[in-house]
Amino acid sequence: MEYLTTTYGLTGEHDPTSENGQLFLADYILLMNLKNANPEQISHANDIMRVQLSKSNAGGMGEYGLYHRNPELTTKTMSHDNLSAIFAWSCLNETYHRFHIWEYLLLNFGTYDNTKGVSKQFSKYLPFNPSNFFAWGLSADSVLAYLFFPFFLINLIISCNKPKNDVSGKILAFVEMYPLKGNPLVNLCYKYYTKKMKQQYGENYHYEIRKIYHGVNSGEFPINKLLGINNA
Repeated sequence: MEYLTTTYGLTGEHDPTSENGQLFLADYILLMNLKNANPEQISHANDIMRVQLSKSNAGGMGEYGLYHRNPELTTKTMSHDNLSAIFAWSCLNETYHRFHIWEYLLLNFGTYDNTKGVSKQFSKYLPFNPSNFFAWGLSADSVLAYLFFPFFLINLIISCNKPKNDVSGKILAFVEMYPLKGNPLVNLCYKYYTKKMKQQYGENYHYEIRKIYHGVNSGEFPINKLLGINNA
């Protein structure tokens, strides 16, 4: 199977057309940087992301429909998890994409349709989780980001204290914070995150978290191969 593609990003055997392919790709790239992996492997994964975000790529960053998630739109849509992934990757590699998206989000604030019918949860009617705007804005060097820090902190505490098998928010938290560790506020949050993960999963928490999430894939799945999951 071809795990890395310019169509979906990084996908596995159990979900070859995952809408979170860019999140998995960014997580893979960040983990490779963390573990000082082969530079050629990092470069190849970065190239996959660059092609996905290029204006020449069908449904790519040049199409503003990319930022909407409305079933009535015919253009490619984008989940907030993938947006977080793009911001993180762009920040890590110092590309223009983070500024491009941030500007668009500010100009179209509140128009992102993420509603799912009638719900008892007020958050379902919000264009985005307000906590997202802290990491997104900070990635784009915007001081407006700090207005959303209280939401980010609350969301981080909730994610870190979820049951052991509930790991999606913990992966997203890593992706959002790792490229921003140079910021003193984020650095404190990252230290809190690391402490909580070690308490819950042990020293090798990256392995344990991804094993729970990606364990359904074979040992050849890039994240599994990097961390040694299912390779026995």
